[in-house]
Amino acid sequence: MKYALNLADDGRILSATFEEYAPSDAVIVDELPVGNINDFLYVDGRFIEDPITVNPKESAERRIQELKKNLADTDYNILKIVEGAATLDDMSDIIIKRSNWRKEINELEKELG
Repeated sequence: MKYALNLADDGRILSATFEEYAPSDAVIVDELPVGNINDFLYVDGRFIEDPITVNPKESAERRIQELKKNLADTDYNILKIVEGAATLDDMSDIIIKRSNWRKEINELEKELG
């Protein structure tokens, strides 16, 4: 199986897909690196591991925003319960997810101080 790489100007792998879905100018390889492909560059026909350094504070803030978006995106489901259009049983999976998201937000906010 062959893969097509989407590369940044510096050779960082942005994404990969199967060869048959690739644009005609894509770089084609026989295998992908093991691990997070975004932590690799593809230069001169070989993979070079070059992990992206992530600022923990920025990462936590991004995750909080993602979780808050998840909550906002599922508010409609909770309103259906309030209005009687759905039951707690109908939405139990969403309710559990929302509870977990809130817990994670609280933990991250506590870490950020």
